[in-house]
Formats: sequence, structure tokens, C-alpha cells
Amino acid sequence: GTALRRIVFTDGSALERDAAFIKTTLRQRADFAERLGCATFPDACVEVNEFGQTSVPGVYAAGDMARRATVPVPLAAVVAAAASGTVAGTVIDQDLVSVDFKLPNPFASGRA
Repeated sequence: GTALRRIVFTDGSALERDAAFIKTTLRQRADFAERLGCATFPDACVEVNEFGQTSVPGVYAAGDMARRATVPVPLAAVVAAAASGTVAGTVIDQDLVSVDFKLPNPFASGRA
């Protein structure tokens, strides 16, 4: 079935359990940010500023694939991903409006 009943070790001993906590190493599986030339951290997270801007103009990142230099690990939570996506989306919209209507862009100089 799908329920945990026991953990069996390589020596054959077993522990009866109905739950387990597993530590995992988070890593990026896609290499598109690297191929685009975005600055990344050793864990392959894309470096962004507080507006989701990467080191490459016109490329934005959000969610657990991106983080600021002041954040030591990815924030792997739906609410954090949604919030960073909302901010990045707002900045993208402002970038497009600024280009289309030749307006000053308050986010233009803030690259990661």
C-alpha cells in the first residue's frame, strides 16, 4: 500500500514506524538559467535582487529556484514562491510599460 509500516535496514533489523522524516539536498534540475548566463550560487539557485531580476537584463526568476545573496538557502514554500512571483511579475509589467510608453523605469538599475 501507501502507508509506512516499518523501516528495514541493510543488516536485516527493522523498526515499526508509521512516519519518517527525511533530510534531502535541494538542487536545481534544469540548466536553463545557467545557459542564459544568469549568476548562480553553488547550489545552482539563481541570484536575484529583491525584485526578481537576475544578472541578465530581461531575465527574471522566482520561487525556490531563486534567492537573494542575503538568504542562505532556498525558501521552499508555496507562499514564498507565490510572493516572489508576484513581485517579479509586477516588475516585468513595469519594465514592459516603461519600454512601450518610453517612461522612466524605477527598477532598471537594480540588477542582481
